[in-house]
Amino acid sequence: MSARGPARQLPQRQEPEALRSRRTLGRPSIAEVSTYGAGGDEEAAALFRSIYGSDVVVTHLGGDEPLAMHTIASTLGDVRLIRSNLSGLSLTRSMGDEVLVAFPIAGSMDFSAGGRNFVVRADRQAVIGWPFEKINLQVARGEIIALVTTIDALYARAVKMGCRFGRNELKPGSGKVLDLTRPIAESLSRAMKSAIVDTMGLGNLVADGCEDLLLGMTTAALFPCVADCLGYTSDCGIPVLRRARDYIEAHATEVIKLSGLAKTLGLSTRVMQVGFKRHFGYSPRDFIINCRLERSRKLLSEPCGVRSITQIAFDCGFRDLSHFSAKYRDRYVELPSETMRASARRREVGSSTH
Repeated sequence: MSARGPARQLPQRQEPEALRSRRTLGRPSIAEVSTYGAGGDEEAAALFRSIYGSDVVVTHLGGDEPLAMHTIASTLGDVRLIRSNLSGLSLTRSMGDEVLVAFPIAGSMDFSAGGRNFVVRADRQAVIGWPFEKINLQVARGEIIALVTTIDALYARAVKMGCRFGRNELKPGSGKVLDLTRPIAESLSRAMKSAIVDTMGLGNLVADGCEDLLLGMTTAALFPCVADCLGYTSDCGIPVLRRARDYIEAHATEVIKLSGLAKTLGLSTRVMQVGFKRHFGYSPRDFIINCRLERSRKLLSEPCGVRSITQIAFDCGFRDLSHFSAKYRDRYVELPSETMRASARRREVGSSTH
């Protein structure tokens, strides 16, 4: 697998008693932290198995770099955080029901999963190991931060955050790499960096808050439908929303499918709706109705109006006359017929003065 020559698999020996007594990542209480240091093949292999599980296979990349590590491992409820200075390492594991997010903060990392290979550099991208995949990480020399949790914990967090999806609907993204320039992904990487240090020596209350934060950010970063539900997007800024608003204003009298408009602009319908509410104070549907009402009022007030109220309503995009009348009265505190009569009286007054 390595470009440095065939990797040498290390013997799967029994863990020393000293290592077993230092194991913290089975299911300990919140905010339990351990620091490991290892030099040499067998000790490094045993330490990684104590952190990631017995199914982990650690191999030496070969070449000049010895296999060595220094690791801080922290457990926050359902979240495990690992920060490691590594050299000469190749790590292979089957994910089972777990999810991995990892990125280098110094150096680089080779990552393979699902038949695809990636080279990830510091603070630019994170790699994702999805459940039931077999993954391989290779680090010649670098510093890596990793987060491990279960897929069930992420599903539960999505529901807790108010995203009511069925389990079959809540599908993970298909990618193996997470772009850390995206706002939610960048926030997740910052939280991972600080949490493993900030939780050392702190009480369960603070650690519980860190667990909630990390689970929430991980869920939003990995599941696009959750990000949409919460309004997270790197593309939905003021310019794209103004394009949507301009289109609606120009075509308000026509049938507008908001899902189609959102897709054209590269957004989900939910993200466009949240963006409208956040930046303009109203929903896209409300804006469509207001545009139609403004046009109808202009036509009802024309000095030489010849169209009926029904015709004006239909011409402005309304298909239900009672709905049009109710919305018109709510907006202008008078019925369409009252606006039309007032316009007729003005015409009569104007003609009598000439």
